[in-house]
This record gives sequence, structure tokens and C-alpha cells, in this order.
Amino acid sequence: MTRWGIVGTGKIAVAFTEALRVTEGSRLVAVGTRDIRNAARLTRLAPEVRVHCGYQALMRDPEVDAVYVATPHTEHRSATLLALEHGKPVLCEKPFAINHSEAADMVRAARERGVFLMEAMWTRFTPAMREVVRMVADGTIGQPRALLAELGWYSDPDPTHRLRNLELGGGALMDIGIYPVSLAHHLFGRPVGIAATSTRATTGADEQTGAVLTHEGGQLTSLMCSIQVDSPAHAVILGTGGRIEMDRWYNPTAFDLLLSDGSKIPHRFPHRGNGMEHEAEEVSRCLAAGRLESPLMPLDETLSIMETMDAIRSKIDLRFPADAIFAG
Repeated sequence: MTRWGIVGTGKIAVAFTEALRVTEGSRLVAVGTRDIRNAARLTRLAPEVRVHCGYQALMRDPEVDAVYVATPHTEHRSATLLALEHGKPVLCEKPFAINHSEAADMVRAARERGVFLMEAMWTRFTPAMREVVRMVADGTIGQPRALLAELGWYSDPDPTHRLRNLELGGGALMDIGIYPVSLAHHLFGRPVGIAATSTRATTGADEQTGAVLTHEGGQLTSLMCSIQVDSPAHAVILGTGGRIEMDRWYNPTAFDLLLSDGSKIPHRFPHRGNGMEHEAEEVSRCLAAGRLESPLMPLDETLSIMETMDAIRSKIDLRFPADAIFAG
């Protein structure tokens, strides 16, 4: 049994709380928050949960086996380092950090202390995506040559909103673009060439970003992310012998395999909960096996993804205040 503590009380923390209710071998025992009033969002779902005022108190709780960091990504580094200092295994929400420098600090601390750390890229752990990746690797669609992936959801255009606040790492790329960038890495490896463009809010945050990644094997990834529109959330993996099409691909429960002979084969993988249960179960499996990182989401790959995110930001000249702090 993995006894979880959650850092933060926002929407993603509530979603993880809901997922733990159907997660095998896990239960939520505590939450850490800077404002006790906000804990009601979680205690409504789990009334028995202990509420700690401040993150330090949560880390000192001897009944917490693992910590889920659900704060805004500008706080991921500090919360993760605090947990690691107390020997708590960490599942850190994506994007893993604000930039590669922060991510490297987190990974270094985990490895030096010998404590488990994993990025919570929930897409990767779903049964549907695991089957997609297996099919691509096995040559089911021939040689994979391209990925087309778009994702967007309309958000409040108020310039004070979190998604348009550079102090909080706001923008489409960090909140949404991390999904297709991570998928491209998973399928084709790190890119060797990047072209990108964006449209900006009055605050300087990117509201829409498009990028084309060229991979070492000659594959291309074309991605688009937006906080201006609700998109179909459609992704296609194209191969020389067919293609795989996915809707709601960032949290997939189904996909269609279309082969060059004209056949179309649907695949269905329903969740027991909201989809976050799969990443929680991966943590439990790794801890039970004595692993310090997940083979499905290795730390070196997380670092590589953060390098790509930094490179895309460089192409569109998107900078955050935190970049100056951790430059070099």
C-alpha cells in the first residue's frame, strides 16, 4: 500500500485525489497547503485526510510514503527538493520544471540521495498509449515517419489569469505543448532540428505555438498548442504501412489502426477512473521493486524533453523571470 501526500490543492490535486479512489494499492492520507481553507477541495472527497499547514509539515509526516507535487510548475523545483530532502519519493506534475536547469537540479538531488523521482506525464502510462507505442515499435504501421498532434482549450483571456502570467510560467507551450513534445520524444527520440512560431498575449505569454521537429531518423513532428481555442485534440502517427489515429490523445482510452490495405481496426482501453490512476500505479510498482526511477518515464528523458522545451522557447523568444535565476 502506497500512502500518498499531496502538495497543493488546485484542480490537478483534486483530480489526483479522485483517481486514488480507484487506484489499486494506494490511498491518500495527507495534504500540505499554505492556506488551510483551500484544503476543503480535497477533504470533500476524502474527509479522513490530514491537513498540514505548509509543505514542511507534510514532508515530516511519517505516514506519508510518497508525495505528489501538484503546485504550479514554477514551484515544482522547490517542492520536489523539499520532499527529496526528507527522503520522500516524488511524483511531480508536468511540466517537470520551468526549464532544464531546474529539472537538472531536481534529478541530481534525487540521484544523490537515492530517492525515487518521476514526472507525472499521465498520457504515457495509459494502457491505450502503451499499446500505441508497442505497435509503432513492432512495425505494425511499417516505418514510422511522422507525428501530427494538436491540442488546445479555451481559457479566460483575462491578462491576470495564471495561463497568461509569465511569473507563473504561463502560456500554451508550458501547459499544453508539453504533451506533444513528450509524445514526440517517446516515439522518435530527441529532435535534431526545431522550427517554431507563436502568437502572444499582451503579457508576453504565448497563446498559440506551432513547431516542427526533425528527428535523427528523419521523422517529422508537427505540433500545435493553444489556450485561445478548444481543439479536437487529434493526433496521427503516420507510417509507411498505415497510421494510428487518436482523439483526446493526451488521455487516451481508444485509437484506430488504419492499415494500407484499407482495413480499420478500433482499439478500446477504458479507464477505471479519470486516467491518473495509471501513473499512481506505476509509482507503486517502482517503489515495490526498489526502483529509483520509472522505465516508462526515465529521468534522462525528462531532462531531454525539458531541453526541447527550452529550445522551442528560444525559437519564439519566450522567457520567464525564473530563467534569469537559474541561467547556466
